[in-house]
Amino acid sequence: MSRLYLFKNSNFRFAVFIMFLFLCWFLGREFNIKLEGYRSLLSRYPLYLSGIIFVVMYVVVTFFVWFGPKDVFRIAGALLFGPYISSLLVWISEMFNAAILFQVSRRLGRDFVQRRLGVKSNDINRLGRADFLGVFALRFNPFIPFRGLDLCAGLSGISFKVYWLACLVASPIRIFWLQYILTFVGNSIFDDPQYMVFYLKRHSIFLYYSLVYFVSVVVVSIIAMVIRGRGKRQQMYKIKSYYV
Repeated sequence: MSRLYLFKNSNFRFAVFIMFLFLCWFLGREFNIKLEGYRSLLSRYPLYLSGIIFVVMYVVVTFFVWFGPKDVFRIAGALLFGPYISSLLVWISEMFNAAILFQVSRRLGRDFVQRRLGVKSNDINRLGRADFLGVFALRFNPFIPFRGLDLCAGLSGISFKVYWLACLVASPIRIFWLQYILTFVGNSIFDDPQYMVFYLKRHSIFLYYSLVYFVSVVVVSIIAMVIRGRGKRQQMYKIKSYYV
């Protein structure tokens, strides 16, 4: 059996996809990056070079390791570069990751989902037309993990262009919100969550910003659901009109 035939086989590609997910889970348990060591490495270089190193390491490492190391990268970036530059660097890194993980999921898993789980091509493509605003709402929400969203989008019928552009627009505010907190709270956000509450009480301006951000998440989510529901009703009306 040739290698070309294997990679044309949707079952084989999906098995590779599952192995990839298992590898990411395993590395997340076993892989460990020391915050101080990482900060020491980046602090040796000038800003432009350490920024490039940060992006490359973030993309390469967090492509496989989705949990602990990503937190370390974000904390180290916030402490070294501050909230604005670290937000820019994380944003660039996440855009690379979104593109890579979307394509991995699309090429390895979508055919299996479509052919083996009884999902029709028209149905999955209809989901894909779901919209820029729908992806924006999910990407904007701080409780929706980037990695899971990237993989699920690849399995759906949404076009890469729409997905990536929605990520490009929706991610900066969410990333900045967390990087700003990490700049002043640092590792304490994970070691002692009460410290974050204490910080927010002492800095009411950022508390108001957080409130506005979360209200915006709710409003955008509601608007996206309303528009999506209206689109479904219009589609059903067109189908009924066609048969009448």
